[in-house]
Amino acid sequence: MAPPPHLVSLAQWIGIMVPAIYAGMTVQDSLAVRTFLAHATQPKILAKQWLHMYQRRPYWVVPTVAASTTSNIYLAWRSSFAQASEMRTPSAL
Repeated sequence: MAPPPHLVSLAQWIGIMVPAIYAGMTVQDSLAVRTFLAHATQPKILAKQWLHMYQRRPYWVVPTVAASTTSNIYLAWRSSFAQASEMRTPSAL
């Protein structure tokens, strides 16, 4: 049974775009941290800002990586079935 075409398209979109969004957020965090650290007036404020940025990351990294990894695993799984079914067709003989 073939999956709905929109499911494969959605998995492809997630598998490509979510890592790109993750990379963009990582670059944005790097730029933001550098800006915050450059303008910190006291070491205590600097430490609080760094801690805030550090603690915020687990809230979006794990779901982002899990979604893209799951989508890519699904696409690889579907691809293995597609290749196996192509090998069994009479035109492949």
